[in-house]
Amino acid sequence: MKVSTVVETINNWLPIVSALIAGLLFIWRITNNLNKTLLSLTNGIERLNQHLNEVDETSKESAKRINNHEVRIVVLEKVAGIQKNKEESVQHEN
Repeated sequence: MKVSTVVETINNWLPIVSALIAGLLFIWRITNNLNKTLLSLTNGIERLNQHLNEVDETSKESAKRINNHEVRIVVLEKVAGIQKNKEESVQHEN
C-alpha cells in the first residue's frame, strides 16, 4: 500500500469519524444534563414531601389544640351555667 493511498483513506474517513465522535459527545452531554436535571427534580420532590409531612404533623397538632380548647370552653360554659339546654336551643330555632 502506498503512502498516498493511506493519506487518501485517512482524508476520506476523517470527516466521518469526526462527525461520529462529535455526535457521541453531543449525546453524552445531553444525557449528562438530563441526569443532573432528574437528580435535581428528585431532590426537590423529596424536600417537598418532607415539608408536606411537617405541615401534616403541624396541622394534626393544631387540630388537637383546637379540640382541647373547644372541650375547655364547653366545660367552662357548663361550670358557669352559660350553656343552653338542647331543648331551649331547639325551641328558639323553630
